[in-house]
Amino acid sequence: MNDKATILITEEGTIFSTGLRVLLGNQPDLTVINAAVNGGGMLSMVAAHSPDLLITDIAMPNNRGIDRIVEIKTAFPLLRILLVTQHNSEQSIRDAFQAGASGYVMKDASNDELLTAVHSVLNGKVYLSPSLSDNIINAFLLAPKPKEGKLHLDTLTKREIEILTLVAEGHTNRNVANLLSLSIKTVEKHRSNMMKKLDLHNVSGLISFAIGNGLLGNSD
Repeated sequence: MNDKATILITEEGTIFSTGLRVLLGNQPDLTVINAAVNGGGMLSMVAAHSPDLLITDIAMPNNRGIDRIVEIKTAFPLLRILLVTQHNSEQSIRDAFQAGASGYVMKDASNDELLTAVHSVLNGKVYLSPSLSDNIINAFLLAPKPKEGKLHLDTLTKREIEILTLVAEGHTNRNVANLLSLSIKTVEKHRSNMMKKLDLHNVSGLISFAIGNGLLGNSD
């Protein structure tokens, strides 16, 4: 990343969030901007500051943390979201990624892991704490999407199908851009358009759609 990435941390006033702001603020490629006080302020804070990365938690009353992620990803589909939380249940992880999160890391993670998670998500990758078991990862990746029956391949352009196939094969935005001789911003725009057309909110949804429509393993 040539320019500094801006990060919005929504937890404020805790020892953990203070330490996290100091840790990230000391990185030469990162800038930490004002933190929202509560979940209700997240959407307006994102709109006001246009961060590259939102760091938040799902610990809100009545599971509102997940609802906030869905709302924010619907309004800002290109925004990357990293959850830093104490919740390690399979359901919490599944809900978070299906809502649109790009990363999930535990609050007891080391500083090195937190920095790895932040940079991984900023670079378009999906991050899950190694302390969470492989069966949780597999359960999430193999989970069927209930919406698949409503989705149609003919709603996508030829270019979008090309990008979708490469994304489903595990290529990053940068790799897709290089393979198709496009800019990264163009690839991100196509991905955003696809997700809006298909009413999907994360990479796992795109992968499930690609598998369901036979795009993987084709030779043509």
